[in-house]
Amino acid sequence: MRKFYKISISLILTAIFAVTAFAQVQTGNPVAVVDTQEFYRKQGGVTKIGTAYDKLEVEFKSKFAALDAKVTKLETLAKDIQTAKDSLSKGVKIDEKAADAKLAEAQQLQIQYKREQEDVKNLYQQREGTVMEPILTDILKSLEVYAKQKGFLIVLNAGKMQETGMLLFKKDSSDITKEFIAYYNARPAGSAMISKPE
Repeated sequence: MRKFYKISISLILTAIFAVTAFAQVQTGNPVAVVDTQEFYRKQGGVTKIGTAYDKLEVEFKSKFAALDAKVTKLETLAKDIQTAKDSLSKGVKIDEKAADAKLAEAQQLQIQYKREQEDVKNLYQQREGTVMEPILTDILKSLEVYAKQKGFLIVLNAGKMQETGMLLFKKDSSDITKEFIAYYNARPAGSAMISKPE
């Protein structure tokens, strides 16, 4: 259950690809496109990225479970409160002190949940940045090597360019996403590993 990720990672890759591409413009050389969103696919994506997110999920499992437990408790309290309201509307006597206590508990728990959810989200995003930066740097270096080997001068991030309307057309033969992912996944394990937080 990947709750928070890819917030700024794709933007970083887009910026890097754009700078790399336009800094080297020459004529007579082929242009290739890569859809970096495909790197994140569970099936057919970059293995290092998938492994990194799997490890992040394990690292944050207890935090996500604690948030889920609060959601379950809130749902239970909401049902109890609704049952009490329904009983009152039908003229059935209820324990008003108990109902008020549940309402107060639900309100307090909701405040606590929102605060903890924001904390976990921020912590996850910080860890994601730390974990993904070396992997994305390694991918970029590998893409440059791959592009040179294949004779491409310019490599554009097709997915992001399509989102912004900058890419109106591309030939399928210019899309090297699958080939590059296969090339990258076949390389020996590099130094881009997850470091545990201190």
